[in-house]
Amino acid sequence: MSLIYLFLTMVAKKNLISSRPPVVTLMGHIDHGKTSLLDYIRKSHLQSKETGGITQHIGAYQVSVGDQKITFIDTPGHKVFEKMREHGARITDLVVLVIAADEGVKSQTEECLNHIKEAGVPFLIALNKIDLPNINQEEIKNKLMKYGVVTEDRGGDIVVVPVSAKTGQGVDELLEMIILVAQMSELKSSPLTPFSGVVVESWLDRRRGILATIIVKQGKVLVGQEIASGKEKIKVRALFDDQGKRIDQAVISQPVSILGFTHLLPAGSPVYDISLGAGSWPVGSEEKVSSDHNQEGLMKLVVKADAQGTLEALLNSLPGEDLAIVKAGVGDITESDVFFASSSGAEIIGFNVQAPRLVMDLAKSEKVSINLEKVIYYLIQSVEEKIKAKKVIEEEKQLLGEAQIIANFVVPEGRVAGAKVITGVISKGAEVSVIRSEDWEKRTRIISLKRGKENIDQAKKGQDFGAIFSPQVDFNIGDMIKCHQSK
Repeated sequence: MSLIYLFLTMVAKKNLISSRPPVVTLMGHIDHGKTSLLDYIRKSHLQSKETGGITQHIGAYQVSVGDQKITFIDTPGHKVFEKMREHGARITDLVVLVIAADEGVKSQTEECLNHIKEAGVPFLIALNKIDLPNINQEEIKNKLMKYGVVTEDRGGDIVVVPVSAKTGQGVDELLEMIILVAQMSELKSSPLTPFSGVVVESWLDRRRGILATIIVKQGKVLVGQEIASGKEKIKVRALFDDQGKRIDQAVISQPVSILGFTHLLPAGSPVYDISLGAGSWPVGSEEKVSSDHNQEGLMKLVVKADAQGTLEALLNSLPGEDLAIVKAGVGDITESDVFFASSSGAEIIGFNVQAPRLVMDLAKSEKVSINLEKVIYYLIQSVEEKIKAKKVIEEEKQLLGEAQIIANFVVPEGRVAGAKVITGVISKGAEVSVIRSEDWEKRTRIISLKRGKENIDQAKKGQDFGAIFSPQVDFNIGDMIKCHQSK
């Protein structure tokens, strides 16, 4: 009897298996029109909601094309979101690589091609902005061949669809091609499979709490269902579709935001039905505090961002060799952040978060700098400028003196730089920088210092001297010599 039941169950499962909507990732260089293209498809003006007209989070959206559905993941295109693009490629069935016809293959286009190759997913190319004048498609296809991408019209298997996100030209053909490629991939699903999904993004909503946007990979998820990610097990409190509307369940390939987690989940984390017992994956935390005590001479930062994925991208983009991140987390800046920064000698930077008036007043009294930005590139740029200014100040503190090279002599021991001291002193054995311009600076050391034929230990302001460097540098008359304290 049990064998008959097992046989009937297997037959039932086979009959229930059906095709599922494809999960499609849009990738490409910044400002090549990924969000504008998705905007046209959805008619929802996604781009107008993004500060600076650029996408700064991963978004997942589902659209209907006739009686079929397509789930789109819109990934940021700027280089600082490379890690987020990697997550996008790993959870997708198909990539649409968007290339602007007026700019062609750019640096992040190449990065995207590498991620696609590593992920092993099929892709097609949407050649956007085809409505602009003087477009040379052949030149772009020639450049793509250098990266091993051979289009269909040249005997390869990569489809190129010319489109215009502005006029809608070619968009219907692009959707049809996406569905065709999905059908060729034979994407299958079964409602009897236990639920599992992948996190696209998680963030702290000021009213609701922590929300995690996921793509359902298998089965379905219901309100009240017990699910897990990493070490955290929860009961789903609420589900929201890509329009922010409450729903009772989400099915395979559908993007959905889940309310119920108490920790932020890193992008790419698996989420699964509690019955699977799928093991333990690391879960993101709201705050991370550095335990590295070797931070002398580094710029110290407390970093806050509005979402976990954005925080990861920001931390990966800051110039790490010159920084010590003493604390990082998601959410608005708090009094605790200010006290921590004050005790650590750190500054606070925040992306797309707020600092209440009481917090700003506290920061002023504690002499803690707070820099808030809504465009991530400006935030990174401000940090880089502060690091540069800090280096200049530290160098000035260590500066013994400056001199200008006014002559060039050749002796058996090597080239001699004849120079005159402008400020301070120039010392034998000291480390020096020979500077010609902002872009030309050579570090070396003075091994011989003379005035006339006399060996000296120092040359003071107004005095002439001759110096031999080791290692030798190709100095010119007019170059400046900056003498530093020996380390």
